[in-house]
Amino acid sequence: MPNFEDGALNIGNLGELEFSKWCTSARLNVNRSLEEDSTGWDHIVRLPYEKTHLPKDKQEKPIECKVQVKTSFQEDKKGVSIKLSALKHLVDYTSPAFILFYEYTNKEDPELLGAYLVHLGQKLIKKILKRVREEHLAAEPKELHKIKLWISYTDNDKIPSNSGRALRDTIASYVPDGIVAYQKEKDSITKNVGYENDGYILQFEARPEDMEQHFIDAVVGRSTSVDITNSVLKDNRFNIPRGAVEIKSSDIAKIEVFPTLIDGCQLSFRASQYSPPITFESEFVKIPQLDKAKNTLCFKTKLFSIEIGELFENGKMDSRLHFLLDKEVELDEIIKLLKLFSSESLGKELKLEAKFKNENRVLNLSTTLNTVFEESLMVVDSTSVIRNKYHIDGKTLTTFDELYNQRVALSALAAFIENKLTEIRFKAVDSDPDNLEITIPYTMTVKIGASHVGIVALLDGVKSSELESDYQATNVDIIEYLTFVDSILTKELLKEVTDNALRLRADKIETLKN
Repeated sequence: MPNFEDGALNIGNLGELEFSKWCTSARLNVNRSLEEDSTGWDHIVRLPYEKTHLPKDKQEKPIECKVQVKTSFQEDKKGVSIKLSALKHLVDYTSPAFILFYEYTNKEDPELLGAYLVHLGQKLIKKILKRVREEHLAAEPKELHKIKLWISYTDNDKIPSNSGRALRDTIASYVPDGIVAYQKEKDSITKNVGYENDGYILQFEARPEDMEQHFIDAVVGRSTSVDITNSVLKDNRFNIPRGAVEIKSSDIAKIEVFPTLIDGCQLSFRASQYSPPITFESEFVKIPQLDKAKNTLCFKTKLFSIEIGELFENGKMDSRLHFLLDKEVELDEIIKLLKLFSSESLGKELKLEAKFKNENRVLNLSTTLNTVFEESLMVVDSTSVIRNKYHIDGKTLTTFDELYNQRVALSALAAFIENKLTEIRFKAVDSDPDNLEITIPYTMTVKIGASHVGIVALLDGVKSSELESDYQATNVDIIEYLTFVDSILTKELLKEVTDNALRLRADKIETLKN
């Protein structure tokens, strides 16, 4: 038997040949890269189309990926140093990218022990791009192909079995929603990774009082901006020490700051321990403070915010209120606000329960409301009567200002509906001043959200004072209830509606007489 000299083992060929065999057996299309210096021994691998009952023109696009093959022996370290330029190439590749490690035993007669597929996901992309940024910031940066980065593998990366089909299925497991969705997600990761903490730094000059007012406006929900000067925007990706890079500057600009959400919660106010609560959906946010070490905490509902001041040991809370009364919200939300900030609550200590959602905890406080809206309960009662009569949904969108500013008209319409004669006084401008009794047609409407509702009525009244046209109602005969949805209400339209209603009534009376 001849005694041969052992030549150097080309370990790379072992892996390449194994990979070729696997791809052939699993019906994978493979194109090998010829650019060894810049991309390594990369392979473009295309998986077969997935089976579908749909027509061929409706098939999902096949998965295409880049695979770099590395080979080692069991006793070697679990990984390899790869040129940073090659890794950057894999990151910039829009489709999936993998490093496939073949691990052998017995250098005399190599035998494949296992294969490990390392996916270039978010963790590795961050590691690679951070190293690229660090080199860019270096005093004497090197070319990326002169830098190597260690990429390791663990048992978690092991392919279930040594076969091409197992490789194919493992690749597919990283693309569960299809190649198009994967590419969008990878593009997002590549652009946004590293900006999680202090990713951008903005330096500017502004008047402190303007900034403080803007912080409050932002919490309350007003869409405002604040003027700044000498602004410099720096890219601080990966938060590398002294690594912020100026990307934009401006002499004059505007910025808008938004509050930081801590948690969602429900705010419940009670007059006593067992009284029914008035509950609002709320956000728990923090407001930056220029002259304080700590941020101010705030409960933010749709229409008002409670800025928390000092918290005392007995649970009492010192607070400031901020309102947003021109915002369009559900009618139910406005009614709750009117109930809470009524004259009955003025100066009273209310129990406040904040039930947090994510942290699953409850905070019990007490507070005193020193802000009220006069006649608010009158608006609540009047609106309730009108809603029931006209079947107005509580989800109807309107504003607090619109509803509250109509409180006299709302009260009058409710009085008509409930026939509360003592609350109905009217003027008859064109009547004979000597008439002590009078009957006139009367039409009125109020606006709630996109709808106008009202009545056409005949009013009987008696003169109630020395004033020429001031009458007290003695009888109300409602001829027709009116609802106008998404209509532009004009005097001409109201006159036409009123005339038609009176004519129909007269015709009906005439018919009854005959």
